[in-house]
Amino acid sequence: MSQHTIVAMIHDRPGAIRRTVSHLDRRGFAFGTLAIGRCQTTGAGRMTLAVEATHAARIMQHLGELEDVIGVSDASLWMRMEEVRARDGLTDFRDQADGVPHHEAA
Repeated sequence: MSQHTIVAMIHDRPGAIRRTVSHLDRRGFAFGTLAIGRCQTTGAGRMTLAVEATHAARIMQHLGELEDVIGVSDASLWMRMEEVRARDGLTDFRDQADGVPHHEAA
């Protein structure tokens, strides 16, 4: 079965992760993997979930309704685009016509 990777930015406060995971558990959602860590953004944590594609939209909706959640995104599309770019040897779309990578131009 196809999986999606959902990333939720969560307020970094006591119990926020527990409440968020418990909310999904009470609704019967299962996830293959769960990774939690701090973000570069002060006061926020990141929760990354691998879920079945059939449940991704509903899980994102439920996460978006929670007070502890700052934002939710489906990273699967971005990840697939990166895989295609790497496979096909594509350069960054911002590269200039003269072949100078965007991070070297200026």
